[in-house]
Amino acid sequence: MEMEENPLHHKSIETVKGMLGTIYDTDSDFPEPIMNQSNAALPTNFDARDQWGSCIHEIRDQASCGSCWAFGSSEALSDRFCIATNGKTDVVLSAEDLVACDSSDLGCDGGYLNKAWNYLATTGIVSDACFPYSSGKGKVPSCPKTCTGTGSFTKYTCEAKSVVTARTTKAIQ
Repeated sequence: MEMEENPLHHKSIETVKGMLGTIYDTDSDFPEPIMNQSNAALPTNFDARDQWGSCIHEIRDQASCGSCWAFGSSEALSDRFCIATNGKTDVVLSAEDLVACDSSDLGCDGGYLNKAWNYLATTGIVSDACFPYSSGKGKVPSCPKTCTGTGSFTKYTCEAKSVVTARTTKAIQ
């Protein structure tokens, strides 16, 4: 893997801090995950790119908008759909849908992961092709009722959500 130049090197610390939009919610309603209690041996190393290479989508740039919470949620769901369906549902989902339409979060001013995942479960989001990201300069568009890009206005939802709160090796495994 070739190292790239840090794209933030020319930005002030205040600007970079403004891009850190995930807000930690101490009253999160995430249920604890069901832990696999198997005693099966774990591999000594694991690389998701080898296991699910075609399902690991490109990392996208939030630019000057504190929308990391929306990118993290939408990209995780995109990857999970692809992995769960063995590549049959391989769609990049719209972070912009969360930024512009999830009224329980704050658009470019940040968001809560639990609220974003609740939105994904209850409302769903469209594909990035349907509603492409345009908030990179900090201006959030209104929530559309039809595609602003290409494709169909199909909402993708998830059924369940959970979070690993313990920062232990066993919990992460």
